[in-house]
Amino acid sequence: MVDQNPEEYYLEGVLQYDAGNYTESIDLFEKAIQLDPEESKYWLMKGKALYNLERYEEAVDCYNYVINVIEDEYNKDVWAAKADALRYIEGKEVEAEIAEARAKLEHHHHHH
Repeated sequence: MVDQNPEEYYLEGVLQYDAGNYTESIDLFEKAIQLDPEESKYWLMKGKALYNLERYEEAVDCYNYVINVIEDEYNKDVWAAKADALRYIEGKEVEAEIAEARAKLEHHHHHH
Protein backbone atom coordinates (compact mmCIF):
# COMPACT_ATOMS: atom_id res chain seq x y z
CA MET A 1 0.00 0.00 0.00
CA VAL A 2 1.44 3.34 -1.01
CA ASP A 3 1.41 6.25 1.42
CA GLN A 4 0.77 4.12 4.49
CA ASN A 5 -0.17 6.02 7.61
CA PRO A 6 2.26 5.53 10.53
CA GLU A 7 -0.68 5.67 12.96
CA GLU A 8 -2.19 2.59 11.30
CA TYR A 9 1.03 0.66 11.82
CA TYR A 10 1.17 1.94 15.38
CA LEU A 11 -2.41 0.92 16.22
CA GLU A 12 -1.89 -2.50 14.67
CA GLY A 13 1.33 -2.79 16.68
CA VAL A 14 -0.52 -1.97 19.89
CA LEU A 15 -3.07 -4.70 19.12
CA GLN A 16 -0.24 -7.21 18.58
CA TYR A 17 1.47 -5.98 21.76
CA ASP A 18 -1.71 -6.40 23.80
CA ALA A 19 -2.08 -9.92 22.39
CA GLY A 20 1.45 -10.74 23.57
CA ASN A 21 2.91 -10.86 20.04
CA TYR A 22 5.87 -8.67 20.90
CA THR A 23 8.10 -9.58 17.96
CA GLU A 24 5.30 -8.80 15.49
CA SER A 25 4.52 -5.56 17.31
CA ILE A 26 8.16 -4.43 17.05
CA ASP A 27 8.04 -4.86 13.25
CA LEU A 28 4.94 -2.67 13.13
CA PHE A 29 6.36 -0.01 15.44
CA GLU A 30 9.51 0.07 13.30
CA LYS A 31 7.40 0.67 10.19
CA ALA A 32 5.67 3.55 11.98
CA ILE A 33 9.06 4.92 13.07
CA GLN A 34 10.40 4.80 9.51
CA LEU A 35 7.48 6.98 8.43
CA ASP A 36 7.58 9.32 11.45
CA PRO A 37 10.79 9.00 13.51
CA GLU A 38 9.95 12.03 15.65
CA GLU A 39 6.87 10.50 17.30
CA SER A 40 7.80 9.57 20.87
CA LYS A 41 5.03 7.02 21.45
CA TYR A 42 6.26 4.78 18.61
CA TRP A 43 9.67 4.53 20.31
CA LEU A 44 8.07 4.08 23.73
CA MET A 45 5.97 1.14 22.55
CA LYS A 46 8.86 -0.41 20.64
CA GLY A 47 10.88 -0.17 23.87
CA LYS A 48 8.09 -1.77 25.89
CA ALA A 49 7.85 -4.65 23.42
CA LEU A 50 11.65 -5.16 23.60
CA TYR A 51 11.37 -5.05 27.40
CA ASN A 52 8.79 -7.83 27.32
CA LEU A 53 11.23 -9.90 25.24
CA GLU A 54 13.86 -9.25 27.95
CA ARG A 55 15.92 -7.19 25.47
CA TYR A 56 16.52 -4.52 28.09
CA GLU A 57 19.53 -2.74 26.56
CA GLU A 58 17.67 -2.32 23.27
CA ALA A 59 14.64 -1.03 25.16
CA VAL A 60 16.80 1.57 26.92
CA ASP A 61 18.17 2.62 23.52
CA CYS A 62 14.61 3.36 22.38
CA TYR A 63 13.89 5.45 25.46
CA ASN A 64 17.20 7.31 25.12
CA TYR A 65 16.28 8.14 21.53
CA VAL A 66 13.12 9.87 22.77
CA ILE A 67 15.02 11.73 25.50
CA ASN A 68 18.18 12.67 23.58
CA VAL A 69 17.29 12.80 19.90
CA ILE A 70 13.62 13.81 19.85
CA GLU A 71 14.44 15.84 23.01
CA ASP A 72 11.15 14.86 24.64
CA GLU A 73 12.84 14.76 28.03
CA TYR A 74 9.68 15.67 29.95
CA ASN A 75 7.98 12.46 28.86
CA LYS A 76 7.28 10.78 32.21
CA ASP A 77 6.14 7.51 30.60
CA VAL A 78 9.49 7.19 28.86
CA TRP A 79 11.46 7.83 32.06
CA ALA A 80 9.33 5.32 33.99
CA ALA A 81 9.79 2.67 31.29
CA LYS A 82 13.52 3.41 31.17
CA ALA A 83 13.77 2.92 34.95
CA ASP A 84 11.99 -0.45 34.63
CA ALA A 85 14.39 -1.65 31.94
CA LEU A 86 17.53 -0.37 33.70
CA ARG A 87 16.66 -2.40 36.81
CA TYR A 88 17.32 -5.57 34.82
CA ILE A 89 20.72 -4.44 33.53
CA GLU A 90 23.75 -5.25 35.68
CA GLY A 91 25.43 -2.18 37.13
CA LYS A 92 22.67 0.28 36.16
CA GLU A 93 21.07 0.66 39.58
CA VAL A 94 22.03 4.32 39.96
CA GLU A 95 20.79 5.18 36.46
CA ALA A 96 17.54 3.35 37.25
CA GLU A 97 17.06 5.49 40.37
CA ILE A 98 17.77 8.68 38.43
CA ALA A 99 15.28 7.67 35.73
CA GLU A 100 12.69 6.84 38.36
CA ALA A 101 13.20 10.24 39.98
CA ARG A 102 12.80 11.91 36.58
CA ALA A 103 9.55 10.00 36.03
CA LYS A 104 8.16 11.51 39.24
CA LEU A 105 9.53 15.00 38.64
CA GLU A 106 7.11 17.85 38.16
CA HIS A 107 8.44 20.02 35.38
CA HIS A 108 7.70 23.71 35.41
CA HIS A 109 6.50 24.42 31.93
CA HIS A 110 2.83 24.72 32.75
CA HIS A 111 1.05 27.78 34.05
CA HIS A 112 -1.02 27.67 37.21
